[in-house]
Amino acid sequence: MMLIVLGVGTKLMLLNPTIAKSGAWLHVKLSFDILLMIENLYLLYVLFKNKILSDKIYEILYWGSYVSFILMIALTMFRPF
Repeated sequence: MMLIVLGVGTKLMLLNPTIAKSGAWLHVKLSFDILLMIENLYLLYVLFKNKILSDKIYEILYWGSYVSFILMIALTMFRPF
């Protein structure tokens, strides 16, 4: 889903440059998407290497992903800036 969000957001900015200039909300949303993609790639790497991280790190990553997802939804719905 993150790849779809990144692709659609980038396509929107390329097809209609006024959207890219309408506010920074789209740039912030895509930045959250890119950060979450990097986090997921790191977790995939950890999974395939059979490494175990501490429970605290997993909890931080979980809540960071959760808050980022909610912020991406809020940025899409309200376009605050």
